[in-house]
Amino acid sequence: MKDTSNLFGYRPGNSPIHRIPVHLKLAFLLPCTAAVFALPVPALAGASLVFLGLSWLAGISLPVFMRNTRIVFMYGILVGLFRFVGLPWNAGIWLAYAAESGLYLWRLFLVMLTGTLFYETTGTLEIRHALADIQHRLAAFLVRTAGIAGIRKPMPELPDVAFLLSLTISFIPRIFEAWSVIEDSWNARGGRTHRNPVAAVRRISLLVPLLVSKLLALAADTERAIRSRSA
Repeated sequence: MKDTSNLFGYRPGNSPIHRIPVHLKLAFLLPCTAAVFALPVPALAGASLVFLGLSWLAGISLPVFMRNTRIVFMYGILVGLFRFVGLPWNAGIWLAYAAESGLYLWRLFLVMLTGTLFYETTGTLEIRHALADIQHRLAAFLVRTAGIAGIRKPMPELPDVAFLLSLTISFIPRIFEAWSVIEDSWNARGGRTHRNPVAAVRRISLLVPLLVSKLLALAADTERAIRSRSA
């Protein structure tokens, strides 16, 4: 059975969020992400309630929330190491830095939740077809505009932006899936035996190069598949 706790992995369903057209999801994805980093705290609290309600409607499982929280927590540790190490002890400065860092991590969690809502309820083919449809409509609009303006020069050959963008968007869940496979293999070989800072550094130093290697191999396989289909 597929691990439904993987971040940004598509989960088939028939929830109200699943049934929203992909065009609308794409239209709201970037503005919502930008708004999260621009909203004041009261509005951010309201947005949090809205996102949690949408997550409940989408049927996002508790393990997915836990993985989101874990990633934000680990990132928070890194932020703390860079921001607090070496600071002179002053309660006011430390409280101000802690409040600022906590607000940033709150925003980061909502951004990840937004991505989770999108990827868990939207399939790869849906994204590709929606982007292709947008590109075709835009190209047809440009052709009509050129005809109205009396421009007879043929349109230049443009790259398939929709295809390239869909590949980029679809590759993000595969990063987390590859990390999940590597992490599960590490844990199965006794990776959880030692839990201390030294073991954590050793784990990261070993698993990150493996992740990069796996992603490069995955990208090479994808390129070969695209070339063979194009041929």
